[in-house]
Amino acid sequence: MKVFNKIYKHKQKFLIFFIALILSLITFELVLHQDNVNYSVNPLAFVASDNVILPSLQLHPLESAKLNVDTRDYRALVLDQYFLKYKSPLYGHADIMVEMCDKYDYPSDCTLLAAIVYAETKLCTQNITAQQFNCWGWGGSGENRIVFKNFDEAIINISRRMSEGYYNILSSPELMARTYCGPQCGTWANAVIDQQYAIQKLARDMGLEKMGN
Repeated sequence: MKVFNKIYKHKQKFLIFFIALILSLITFELVLHQDNVNYSVNPLAFVASDNVILPSLQLHPLESAKLNVDTRDYRALVLDQYFLKYKSPLYGHADIMVEMCDKYDYPSDCTLLAAIVYAETKLCTQNITAQQFNCWGWGGSGENRIVFKNFDEAIINISRRMSEGYYNILSSPELMARTYCGPQCGTWANAVIDQQYAIQKLARDMGLEKMGN
């Protein structure tokens, strides 16, 4: 009887060990599978960079853009696609840009702010402009550069202040250039105008009508 009990206990231990081994193998296989999964990156996901939260963008083909002009201003759709094309952290902020454009009576195509961003900071992809949430070079360079809390705050404030300072020449980057960028910026106006045309071309490529009147 004692021998039988001893054998029975050994069988129990072996069974427990065998079950634990099987579970470990299953867990290991699941971990390997998880590591090999090709996850799709959400354009609105966030990653930490130098203690600043910035959008992590995934560039989608133009054909995959979901355009619903019945529920969203098509100018914002075009601007967001423009930002996405250059992997700009301004992607997702086109609606507030168009809202401020209309509120402060900018030219109705609403391309000016975005075009200036390209001319100033390559759509906020240069240096630490994205970390400062200041893509427009607002305030000057170095320690004079204004740091905003977020992109929406920057868009709202800069839109208002530009409308106050340039209210009668917002349709003319040539006239804005000397004050906005300085007399040394001989190519600034052309860079802004080129990007305004590029945004309009993007609208046509998306099968949409010309932005503005």
